[in-house]
Amino acid sequence: MSLDRALGVIDSLLEILDEADKRQSDTTTTAPSSTSTKPTTAAESTPAKPFEYIQSLDDVEESQLVQLTSDLASLKEKWKQAGLVENDELNEFCNQIGKVVEIESSDDTLQIQWANYDTCWVPAFACGRAPSGAKLTIPGTNNSWLNEEQAVGKEFDEEKQTSNENTNEEERYLANVEDEGVIIGNTLRVTNDLKLLQSRWKTADLDAEEKLDKYVSAVGTILEVSEDHDTVKLQWKNDKSTWIPVQACLDAHGADVTSPTD
Repeated sequence: MSLDRALGVIDSLLEILDEADKRQSDTTTTAPSSTSTKPTTAAESTPAKPFEYIQSLDDVEESQLVQLTSDLASLKEKWKQAGLVENDELNEFCNQIGKVVEIESSDDTLQIQWANYDTCWVPAFACGRAPSGAKLTIPGTNNSWLNEEQAVGKEFDEEKQTSNENTNEEERYLANVEDEGVIIGNTLRVTNDLKLLQSRWKTADLDAEEKLDKYVSAVGTILEVSEDHDTVKLQWKNDKSTWIPVQACLDAHGADVTSPTD
């Protein structure tokens, strides 16, 4: 083989080797790494927002919606610190949402109203602001804020249906003694729901009576008003009178006064 031909063969081999090196380099650069990490989703990268407890009564306003903590142990501890009456069913209050109707600074408690207009005193510092767009719930029923549309509306409608057979959709239970319907001389009608009356009687801390059913649907005239327990003294047709929890009453709209049934 001549020298020139040998040199030509060598040049061709070198070009082939150079092209092979380039292809190998490109393959190494574009190949996916076997150790690449899994893309992080929004749910994985964003930690759950912690429950923000109310820190001061200055941060609370009447008519504001608040949500109780989901931490039962914390609720029990704060309940005890507030000096509230012992309750064995506090688990039913966890996560529930109510409207603030009164603020008590002496023991840092809030009187909150549920979707059925029932009320309860709770420790303010076991509460936080309710989520935007939240609705009132009813403790002890299947209508927490987690399934509000399915249950809250249903329970609220049932409460309205049993409120009084003579009331319409615009009528409602009185919220407290400062309600515009609570005026001496005005007539009120007691709820026709015995269980509701019993519950609110207990909340108002009135003397125990064995036959509360006699007051169901009775109509009386307001003689006195007590702000301490949100109660009104109603005078009946027989001229006798009784202290009744105002939150178990509706405006009678001028209906004739009656007497409790015996």
